[in-house]
Amino acid sequence: SGVRDIAWVPGADRTVNALALVSGAIYAAGEFTTIRGESHRRLARIPTGGDGHADASFNPVLDDSGYALAISSDLSRIEVGGGFARVRTAQYLATATLSTADGSVVAAAHDAEVPGWVNRIAAQPNGGVIVGGDFAKVDQQRHEHLFRLKPDRTLDTAWRADVTGSQINALLTGPDSAVYVAGPLSAIND
Repeated sequence: SGVRDIAWVPGADRTVNALALVSGAIYAAGEFTTIRGESHRRLARIPTGGDGHADASFNPVLDDSGYALAISSDLSRIEVGGGFARVRTAQYLATATLSTADGSVVAAAHDAEVPGWVNRIAAQPNGGVIVGGDFAKVDQQRHEHLFRLKPDRTLDTAWRADVTGSQINALLTGPDSAVYVAGPLSAIND
């Protein structure tokens, strides 16, 4: 109806950059460190029912900003992108795959070159993931601003989009495996 639910007030202390909805919960990523005064560092799961308190059983803790979220087609994983270098205490440079159930890391790290960040992620219908941002390498291989993870979350070294420009600002995948990108770009596969 468009009427605001005055009982549901998450109250993040800083910016929320991305939202994703899965099975009665909203996942939020951003620059915040608390939700309703409780510690949730840059990533939280907030049930859509209730008053907006974040779920204490889901608390992955990013050491820097989260900018992008995408949910796997089977709803079991959440892809997180940002400017972070760590999830909890383990190194995950700018991208991580977490369980939607408890926030635990469920796939190997793929390190976007630092300095750099991931600001867009899109899940593909086949289970793959397209990742975009401002970086030049992933896992020490040249992938300027864009790369693909296979459904098993290994880097797809055969998929390469040579992007010339400064970063990916928008990203969309189509049902036919097409990938659409936008940003201050001058060429793709040129």
